[in-house]
Amino acid sequence: MTSGRAVAGNTSQLTPLEVQQIVRHGYGFEVKAQQRLGGEVDQNIRLQVDDGRQFLFKASVGDVDDALRWQQTVLCHLECSAPDIPVPRLILSQSGERMVALNTGGRPFVVRLLTWLPGSMLADLDSVPLELLEQLGTVAARLTLSLAELSSTPVESHHWDIRRSRAAVDDALPFVSDSADRRCVTKLMAHYDRVVPWLEKLPTGVVHQDLNDFNVLAMPGPDGRMVISGVLDVNDSLFTVRVAELAIAVAYALLRQPEPLEAAAAVVAGFHTTAPLTEEEVTVIFPLAAARLCVNATTWTRRTTESHHPYGRERMRHTWPTLRKIATFSPMVAERRLMSVCGFAEPTPQRDEHA
Repeated sequence: MTSGRAVAGNTSQLTPLEVQQIVRHGYGFEVKAQQRLGGEVDQNIRLQVDDGRQFLFKASVGDVDDALRWQQTVLCHLECSAPDIPVPRLILSQSGERMVALNTGGRPFVVRLLTWLPGSMLADLDSVPLELLEQLGTVAARLTLSLAELSSTPVESHHWDIRRSRAAVDDALPFVSDSADRRCVTKLMAHYDRVVPWLEKLPTGVVHQDLNDFNVLAMPGPDGRMVISGVLDVNDSLFTVRVAELAIAVAYALLRQPEPLEAAAAVVAGFHTTAPLTEEEVTVIFPLAAARLCVNATTWTRRTTESHHPYGRERMRHTWPTLRKIATFSPMVAERRLMSVCGFAEPTPQRDEHA
């Protein structure tokens, strides 16, 4: 997902030979193998170099801008303030730069080389156990606490900003052809609309804002149980309500789960033990999480309709089934479950339980 940079699609791609030459001259490594990965905007390529190490090569079309500088700020801040959080590290070029601006064949690019993190995307796991989701909540909280030290962002908002969910859905919903799916989205977005007025009173801060199942890695730990091994892609980092971090993590934790509310509760429990939530924040988690999935499903439906991009089909493959399931939930039941896992008293009904 992207923060502040136009979606460029695949119209301007570096060739494998160009990548090899850029890495050789810019970083002093000989590329031995390349694997192209998915991505909404940037070219993302997994590299293996001559000494056996692996890196992530990122190429962005255009020039260095505020959005790329902001991403660098976030990565450098996390490297210094939270070195135990598994986030990619920027590799310095031979000239000491973290971003290399270049022109190849008349096309401007900004290139970055980052450390490669081990593990599998949560989206690729056969199942995601609740204990791993609790870890996800803990990592989300640690990110939130670290990024709270950053006081501002040059990017005021973007399509994936959770505060803009209504506009994003309204823009894409006409491209959803199935009437039942449109009704699911309409129902879930009504819950979102009810809590939007409360957001301005909630704690704020810089958040990663994109802890989706493609951006979180896991691998077996020493005891064989899965552990979070990586957090990718700070492109959407933004100053917003801090509960956005948790709500987005919860949203993607709901996918492929037989008991979605228990998955949500696991993530919330992990977050709350590290960065205690207020009751007001807990109240908005389920509506915000549901809205994020609505944005995901409708946005990628529109984009695949317009471009037939395989990345988009993969991004929403599990979203529509989950939306159909959670649209049957009472928001008050969801709120009670999340309140209970945080040790709060049962909430006073603020809306129709059967809405």
